[in-house]
Amino acid sequence: MQKIPLSTGGIRTVYQNLNPLQAYDIILDFLADKKSDTVFVGYDGRKSCLPIYFMAKSAIIYSQTKCHDLGIVSTPIIAFLSYKYKKLGIQMTASHNPLKYVGIKLFNNGIEESQYLKNLKKHVSPNWYSFTNVVNSDNQCEYYKEIRNYVDVKSEFTIAGDFSGLCASTDAINSVKRFPNLKLISTNSNVPYPERELEPVEENLTNFINLCRSAKVDAGFAFDGDADRCRIILDNNLLTQEQQLLIFGHYMINKFKLKEIISTVESSTSLKYMCSKLKSKLKITKVGSANVSRELKNSESLFGAEPCGEYIFKEFHLAPDGIFLMLRFMEILENYGTEKIKDIIEKYDIYKVVRSKITVSNRDKVIEIISKKAKSMFDQIESVDTLDGIRINFKNNKGFVLIRKSGTEEILRITAESESIKEAEEMKKHVAEVVNSIETQI
Repeated sequence: MQKIPLSTGGIRTVYQNLNPLQAYDIILDFLADKKSDTVFVGYDGRKSCLPIYFMAKSAIIYSQTKCHDLGIVSTPIIAFLSYKYKKLGIQMTASHNPLKYVGIKLFNNGIEESQYLKNLKKHVSPNWYSFTNVVNSDNQCEYYKEIRNYVDVKSEFTIAGDFSGLCASTDAINSVKRFPNLKLISTNSNVPYPERELEPVEENLTNFINLCRSAKVDAGFAFDGDADRCRIILDNNLLTQEQQLLIFGHYMINKFKLKEIISTVESSTSLKYMCSKLKSKLKITKVGSANVSRELKNSESLFGAEPCGEYIFKEFHLAPDGIFLMLRFMEILENYGTEKIKDIIEKYDIYKVVRSKITVSNRDKVIEIISKKAKSMFDQIESVDTLDGIRINFKNNKGFVLIRKSGTEEILRITAESESIKEAEEMKKHVAEVVNSIETQI
């Protein structure tokens, strides 16, 4: 078997690099290892995923496993059904990556099995000629129905949704329909023809932000390609990743009296500070929603999140869910109001975070050299953590710098945090200069 292109969220690569026969082998191996009698399968709507989607169904049939085929479906729904029925889920998606990318996410009892992919064995072929039925499933309806039991919104609101032209176009809209008091203005919902790049970041959302302003909506929601990630427009502006997570963290800690919430090494010191003020604590994992999910499963907490907008609400299921995030935010808006949300941001959004990426030819070698010189890269360093990449923490809670390898591209990701944007930008620039210097010497 060829080398499998792994990311923090399963398999992810451009479509030329994932042979459908390789996908067939991966899925057969997964089914043979987990020995479930049922699997839920779907894809996010992009045409590039169709070959591996059909191969997945072939592998499922061949393995004598009952196949619930959901067709175009959001990843949170596959995860929800896997969690609810304690079965397997297989989703063909490349999430927020461009349309030329493909990917596979595997779920077992609602938990993403990305770590399992690192230890693939050669699949064990089952007996030939004993085929099972494929059920054209409408299990999505269970999700639409049950989400209503976990979110309480009674007030009338007008909201807007940018559904990325893929699976959220159906699943998010059908979920909102369960709340007749929510008036929805939808855009970018023609599957599979996205009108923007799939990652919901500010540079890709200009038109949608302008729509939210002109329509004077109460809130706007922009999804990634498989609807497990969602970013929020409030009061005519896109909330930063840090502001959005502060709002949800504050609400979840207070609503459920949580003693801890879970996030990754990328999370801001502002979040840690807020947790301490609310008599809770922040537990840190490696980057990747699968890592947050596993930690959350074994925790008494009900909330875990990646700063990018992938939030897990354990009361519902154990995978990131942008649709649930959207509806839970409307519950927050009803209970808090816009002014209280602004007060939370003003009180706790102390640190400023900037992010960038640098193309490198030898990520492993660069990281190895940086790890040896990390303690001398800046003044006033308190510690260097290597849980995931290299995180340089500064004394007196003055922020951090995080340098990590991308799981899908030949790049290094840099996150810099300080009490001012100017300082954070200078730190980021210094790291880039160090990386470029190392590159010229390798």
